[in-house]
Amino acid sequence: MKRLAYPLLFLTVFLVSGCGGGHTLQPTSEALSDGMKELRKGTGWYQKGCYQKSLGNFLKACELFAASDELAGTAMCMNNLGNVYRFIGDPESALLFFDESYAIYTDLNQDQGAIQALANKSAVLIQENRLEDADAVIQKAEALAAANASVSMPLLNNKGILLTKKKDYAAAEKIFNQVLQATAPDNLRLVATVNAAIGHMKMETGAHDQAVDFFNKALLADRASGFYLGMADDLTGIGTAYFYQKKYEPALKYFQRGLKIYAIFGNRQKVSHISEMMTTASEAAGIDISVTRHFVDKWAAGELTASPCQ
Repeated sequence: MKRLAYPLLFLTVFLVSGCGGGHTLQPTSEALSDGMKELRKGTGWYQKGCYQKSLGNFLKACELFAASDELAGTAMCMNNLGNVYRFIGDPESALLFFDESYAIYTDLNQDQGAIQALANKSAVLIQENRLEDADAVIQKAEALAAANASVSMPLLNNKGILLTKKKDYAAAEKIFNQVLQATAPDNLRLVATVNAAIGHMKMETGAHDQAVDFFNKALLADRASGFYLGMADDLTGIGTAYFYQKKYEPALKYFQRGLKIYAIFGNRQKVSHISEMMTTASEAAGIDISVTRHFVDKWAAGELTASPCQ
C-alpha cells in the first residue's frame, strides 16, 4: 500500500480480497459463471501486483456480468477496476469506478459492498492529498457501518493513515493498534498493510528502529501471500529507515533488493526515486553497485526472460 519512505503510497492491499462486499454470487447462467471465472483470474493477478494483467480479466468479467444483468457482479467489477486504475496511476478514473460501485451496491441495499467502495475511495483521496474529502468519505462509511453494527478494519486502517497524514500520531497509533488486535493472523494482506502503515508513521516521528521492526513484519506477511510489490515497498521502507540513520551499508542492501523487484514489474517512477538514494548510499559505503545497475536497467527496459506476470 500500498509504500516508499513517504507514507500512504501503499494504501492498498486489502482492496480486492474483499471484492464481493459480503455478497456471494450464485451462478445462474453461463455468462455469469464465466464472469466469476474471469473475476477470480483477475484477482489472482492483482494479488501478485500484476495490475495490467488483472485489468484484462476484470474488463471481461464486467462484460459477462452486464450480459447477465448481474448487478452485484458489476459492482464488484467497478470496485476492482477502481483498484487497478489507482495502482497504475490513474486516480481520477479510480474515483469514478468507486463511485459507480458504491451507487450499485446502494441500490442493491448491500451495505458491506458500499462501505468497501467508500473505503477504497478514501484511500485514493488520501493518496492525492485531498484530506478533507477523504475525511468526509470516511465519516460517511463509518456512519453506514455503525448503522449495520459493523466495523471495517480496512476503513479503520485508512483512517489511521489519514491521521498520520494530519500528523495526529497518537490518535493514528491508537487506531492502528485496534486494527492489529482485530486482524486474524491469516489475513496476510491486512497484516502487511497495517504493519507497513505503522512503519511509515514511526518514520515520520523519527522512531527509525521501530519502523524497521514493523516493515519487517509487513515483509514477512507480503512474502507469505506472494505480494511482490508489497515486498518491494517493505524492503524500501527498511532501507529508507537505515538511510535516515546514515547506516548506509544496510540501507544499500535493502534498496538493491527492493529496486530489483520494482524493475521487474516495470515501475520506472519508483526505480528512479530509489536509484538516487541507492547511489548516495553506495558512495557513502564505498560499495560498487554496477551489477545491480546492470540488471535493473535491463529489467526496467522490459528485457525479461521470466516474470511473475507472464
